[in-house]
Amino acid sequence: MFRADRNFKLDRTISESDESSGGGTVIYIKESIKVVEKSHVSMMDSSSVIIETNVGKILIGCFYRSSSLNDDQNTKFLEHFFHSATHDNNVEKVLFGDFNFPDISWVSGNVIGPRKSANSNILLQQKFVEKVHEAGISWLITNEITRRKKVRESLQESTIDQVFCSEESLIRDFSISSPLGKSDHVSVIVDLDVVKRSRTHATNVDDKKRNWSKVSLADILSFSQDLDWHYSSIQENMSVEDMWEEIHDKMSQRPPNA
Repeated sequence: MFRADRNFKLDRTISESDESSGGGTVIYIKESIKVVEKSHVSMMDSSSVIIETNVGKILIGCFYRSSSLNDDQNTKFLEHFFHSATHDNNVEKVLFGDFNFPDISWVSGNVIGPRKSANSNILLQQKFVEKVHEAGISWLITNEITRRKKVRESLQESTIDQVFCSEESLIRDFSISSPLGKSDHVSVIVDLDVVKRSRTHATNVDDKKRNWSKVSLADILSFSQDLDWHYSSIQENMSVEDMWEEIHDKMSQRPPNA
């Protein structure tokens, strides 16, 4: 997935709405991989496809948010991005993007700066992070630098690219590599685990991480009401580690529709 204006000499179909602007994205798929749907993201500079794998359908998305977008365009970008991230629970998602949000700390999952700010760019980044948490999607890049740009005599480094996924067990590994062509962004290589296990070698369902954000509030309330919160021993005779382990084991039960 590449920005289409980075001198890679790639052919692409350009819609009328794209002709006057730079940027854009393109996704290349090996011929051996079956594309079941070209999911048309009605948003400039972004694209996605749905591929068929041994473990089901996966939506692969590539997004670019220009830092020059106005308020209406930013609102539209957020709407379309999070629609792609959440619209079909039967399709897993892996979403790549250059989001141009330099003030987000992906180590903590928060925006660096005052919570109450009049800066529209800070507010937009806060809204983006909040919606990421609400959507229940995970991110791969934390403290890696994804862009190095020389401005006069100084080197600017930032983390403005990110990879999101709806299911962490899909990601076998990911790594940062050198930039491609004349890009000032690093390359991100993601290794997906799409090998279907046999019954004898299947991963135990309990090894799959629970995504509580995908469970409805009613189901969470019902689950918590039915849970036995009492400790098996007298609390005074238990260490903090023992109490946490017991509560953790109970909470590790799969909630409805998780």
